[in-house]
Order: sequence, then structure tokens, then C-alpha cells
Amino acid sequence: MAESEGEIARDVLDIRKALDMMGDDEDLLREALAIFMADLPRKLEELRHGLRDNDLERVKRAAHTLKGASASICAENVRGISQKMEESALSGDLDAVSQSTPQLEQELKKLAAAITLQ
Repeated sequence: MAESEGEIARDVLDIRKALDMMGDDEDLLREALAIFMADLPRKLEELRHGLRDNDLERVKRAAHTLKGASASICAENVRGISQKMEESALSGDLDAVSQSTPQLEQELKKLAAAITLQ
């Protein structure tokens, strides 16, 4: 993996930690990153539809799925925002989830750029 020092902030994508989690298997990490990116549009659409329809269960599920997927590739910022969104949904606060959505989208753009560098 081609991460140069300072090129990618670790809180956006911690390549070293992700590689360690995957037994230093670069091919496995590339596959995990590709799967994350391929599934991302569906996950975001699920979140958006849940918010649009005021569907608390759908929002909780979408936030939980994003949290787990981002944790599996060591994308800490996305994981943290997704966790906050899940907690808001668990407490019934769809407004807080909605307010966090632009921040999530911004972090996902950074993550996508970081993955593209790999």
C-alpha cells in the first residue's frame, strides 16, 4: 500500500492499523477497501431514505452498518460520526442524525480520496 508519511491522516484512514488487522495482507486490505466503496452508495441511500421517511429503525440500522464497515477498515472519523448518529437514533433524535449527515458526507469524501490513493 502506498501511504507516505503525512499523506493520509490516520483518523481518515489508518492504513498501518488496517494492514495489521488483516495480517499484513495488502490484497485483503485492497479487497476490503473496494467492498467498502462499492457498498457505500447503498448504505448512504438507506440512511437518507430513513431520514426522509422518519423511519427510526432504518436510520439506526444504516448508522450501525456504516459504523461497523468503517471500523473494519480503520476509518476512525467516519466510525465516530456513524456511532454518534447511531446513538442519536437510539435515543429517538432524528434531527441530530440529520444534522450530522453533512459532516458524515464530508468525511466520506475524504475517505474516498484516501482510498483512491491506495
